[in-house]
Amino acid sequence: MSLFNSINFIQKMLFGLFLVALLLVSAPAALAEKLPGVVEAAMGQINKDNTKALRVRNEAIVAAEGVPQDIVDAIAGISNEVTRIGAKEESPPVWPLYWQTELIGWAFDTGDLVNIPGFAGTPIDVLVVMDQDGGFAGVKVLRQNEPVFQHGVGVERMGLFADQYAELSLRQNIKVRIRASDGEEGGANSFIDGITMATASVVVMNDTILLAALKVASQKLTGFSYQEPGKVLYDQFDKKSWNELVSEGLIQHQKVQQAEVDALFAGTDVESLDDAGLGEPFIDLYFAHLNVPTIGRNILGDEEYERLLNEEMEPDDQIVLVAANGPYSFLGEQFVEGSVPDRLALFQNDLAMEIRDLEFYRFYDRETSHLPDFEEFKLFKVKSGSVFDPAKSWDLKLLVKRNRGFLYKTHTGSFSFDYNLPHSFLLIPKSRDEREEPWVQIWESRAVDVAILLVSLVIVTVLFVYQRGLVESTRRLRWIRWGFLFYTLGFIGWYAQGQLSVVNIYPIIRSLWEGFNLGTYLIDPITFILWIYVFISLFLWGRGLFCGWLCPFGALQEMVGWVAKKLKIRQWRISESRHKQLWKLKYLVLAVLVLVSLFSTNQAIVLSEVEPFKTAITEQFVRNWPFVIYALLTLGLGLFVHKFYCRYLCPLGAGLAILGWFHRFEWLDRRKECGSPCKFCNKVCEIRAIEPTGAINYNECIQCLDCVAVLKADDRCVVRMLEVKRGKKGR
Repeated sequence: MSLFNSINFIQKMLFGLFLVALLLVSAPAALAEKLPGVVEAAMGQINKDNTKALRVRNEAIVAAEGVPQDIVDAIAGISNEVTRIGAKEESPPVWPLYWQTELIGWAFDTGDLVNIPGFAGTPIDVLVVMDQDGGFAGVKVLRQNEPVFQHGVGVERMGLFADQYAELSLRQNIKVRIRASDGEEGGANSFIDGITMATASVVVMNDTILLAALKVASQKLTGFSYQEPGKVLYDQFDKKSWNELVSEGLIQHQKVQQAEVDALFAGTDVESLDDAGLGEPFIDLYFAHLNVPTIGRNILGDEEYERLLNEEMEPDDQIVLVAANGPYSFLGEQFVEGSVPDRLALFQNDLAMEIRDLEFYRFYDRETSHLPDFEEFKLFKVKSGSVFDPAKSWDLKLLVKRNRGFLYKTHTGSFSFDYNLPHSFLLIPKSRDEREEPWVQIWESRAVDVAILLVSLVIVTVLFVYQRGLVESTRRLRWIRWGFLFYTLGFIGWYAQGQLSVVNIYPIIRSLWEGFNLGTYLIDPITFILWIYVFISLFLWGRGLFCGWLCPFGALQEMVGWVAKKLKIRQWRISESRHKQLWKLKYLVLAVLVLVSLFSTNQAIVLSEVEPFKTAITEQFVRNWPFVIYALLTLGLGLFVHKFYCRYLCPLGAGLAILGWFHRFEWLDRRKECGSPCKFCNKVCEIRAIEPTGAINYNECIQCLDCVAVLKADDRCVVRMLEVKRGKKGR
């Protein structure tokens, strides 16, 4: 056992730990790739073939002067149709893409268009290739600093996530499937699968891609709308008569007089042409949007309206009624059932929408006893594939043609009539250029997790406030504490991914000169709430509440210590003076990390692998073997020194201790005999936070409350046992 007591051995062991940590940053993936096996060799050959094919594609693409090579490579990897890349335009900043001489789309760098900070506090830079209809040919991540990808699940997983955008369209409402229960395919949303341990990062990436594409589309795509179409509220209905619908503008009534038609052709050779059979008025026209139950059900009747919805329409089809009396037919003499009318057109945002006769009454008798008589009564369909939006105004155009005869020029004019649905009949989505921040989407999806966490924080707060009652029974304290530790490891750590880390401090440091962005901190609700709670608790009770109750890796260390007790593993003896010197080591680690972060966040994130949290908690040990070995090593040392990592290496614990130095309460009970002559609590405190004098070092205490329970126990506290014994003698 002399080896275990050797200070030189401890120093060498700590130095070895740092070497392992540095080894983790030197291409662990490369080590894994060198593993022998047929699969690895085959994958290497495939990658070599792909690289060769990509090089051939690159050479086939003609790029304008100034197009960066990484952009050419990315475009070549996304699209096989591009043969030429044009010079970068200024507004918007895009590269036009051509197949020979034909413009087929655009490529753009999201970093030129939007600035949404990711979990690391910096934007995710993505190249997007989009066609002329708003479809995505594909996307490729150019630059990103997300810790979970850089040093966690791997950049390959980010590439697989990006691959899902191929063949999707900006005209779809693309959302990340955060939970398995999120939405069904074919509904109003188009879902892409998220990554469980990288929810915040992929939601930010999705918003980055969509918002950048929206900015390009608004300037490059004709008639493109920022806003998702309004949705008809089919469960809303009010009984109204035909006249009420007309008076409220739900049915538009337009009467065109013959004189207005003459004025339409003023200055032409058909200005005062006497059209045979045309008198006053020219046409008495009615039209309405029938999807709305208050309009459609009242006009068609319950049975016919249900038939319309269930048999004649696809989910997002729009139905327009046009009815008229008068000598002028809006259908025309050559009209064929089921076709597009020659004399009617529907426009929205200056775009023509195809309307086609629904042939709704072809095999049915139209019973309209409750309606006025009409010479023409037709239902037209606007197909769901169009960009028609019920929430926006649309125009019905009536075309009129005149000529003097077969040998003369035909003159064409039109009347345009506006139609607006009240928004009370619709569900209006938020404009996509004013869409919710990514953190709002994440908080909504994790509402249950947030609620569970908040309840647990209330519980632990109550336990601390009323700790004197809790420690009256050592058995009760142990049951409650161990129950909470299992909750911390299982729910906060492995399930909710709420392990706090020194990495979370880097955005705060950077905000000192880059400016404060609340969205950076709100992007992960679990860590945000924990940080707020821990920050407050630091100034009340010190670092112990987090380190002893809410740190998942700390809970795992305690469990390792329990195993050591059960196996009766002999603990290493470290002198009090050396123990205090080793305490300072974690402050040195913290200082190095903070100093590096001032110059390079990426390097600081890499060096932060000195924390085994990501491997043991975030990745649950499913990671490249050097990381796993390091995490197991730090835990394994806990078999010989209780919570070894927490005591001597944890930079997060050091940072919390610095802030916790300002704590308000020193509320753990002590006796005047503690330290002199009684030193029993010094042995009970496994973290060795009790000084030889009996005082508690709150900067190192994890507030397990065991020392307080000792003072309350008749069979554990030496002083109390003497008091009890004297009391019995006194009786």
